Amino acid sequence: MNTEHFLGAQVPLDFKDPKPWVLSRHIYNLVRRVEGDPDKKAQYVRKQSGIATCRLRMSFAELQSMRLRELQCKLVKSMVDMSVDPRTPVAWEADLKEYIQAVRDFDFIVQCSQRANDPFEVSAERVTDDEIMQRAAWIRNAWQTPEEYQNLAPTSPLRTGFWSSSWHSERRPIGGTRRENTQRSWYTAFAHRLLFSAYGGAFLLVPMWIMVLHNTRDTCLITTTASVVVFGFVLAWEMEKAPEVLAATLAYAAVLVVFVGLAIEEGASEGASRFSVR
Repeated sequence: MNTEHFLGAQVPLDFKDPKPWVLSRHIYNLVRRVEGDPDKKAQYVRKQSGIATCRLRMSFAELQSMRLRELQCKLVKSMVDMSVDPRTPVAWEADLKEYIQAVRDFDFIVQCSQRANDPFEVSAERVTDDEIMQRAAWIRNAWQTPEEYQNLAPTSPLRTGFWSSSWHSERRPIGGTRRENTQRSWYTAFAHRLLFSAYGGAFLLVPMWIMVLHNTRDTCLITTTASVVVFGFVLAWEMEKAPEVLAATLAYAAVLVVFVGLAIEEGASEGASRFSVR
């Protein structure tokens, strides 16, 4: 179908069948162009498999968004009909129930986006996904010219590890293998714990070194205030529950306040001893 002609016709919103109008609002988000080039190994595998050079990305989450929009149209129409004429028979219960379930499904799709292998993303970075999309595009003669391909909205590569490439050179099942997912989850959790331990050590050791090397009241107070503010910000970024953030921040502040009291007391005693010597 000619997309420009379809959109240029200004598809009217027909509440009996809102699908064409909903499609006209989402059509540019259905298929995107992946930016970036695969590595040499990934290019060789795709060349051996006869996969074309256009790199596509499709998201089933967009289909769920279209489903939500269609149900929204139906419910809005029902509410307007009931408001204008309460005697109008409107079957809105089934649409509302379906809309609630669609929202729950969308929340699940959003949760899956945090996985390393999102099953709701179909991307050219995965070999088998690429084969399926290229075959479907070839059957419909879609995006075969450079102009058509460049007109697709660009998108960034999939989220991946720091050292690993997002372009796969081997075929994997949807969502990845169980062993691969288990190992990745363990290493991710270990890295997160290691990072938090580094945070904890730094937030205690850095203020201690500063207040020991520069043992003045102003230095201790400024260092403590700045450390507590930064510590609270980091916890608010990483943690979800406000009471836990507050409790951890207060505990950290209490430790620093005790250290500040000892440092000020030590400084005062040193000053008194110097005065008595004189």
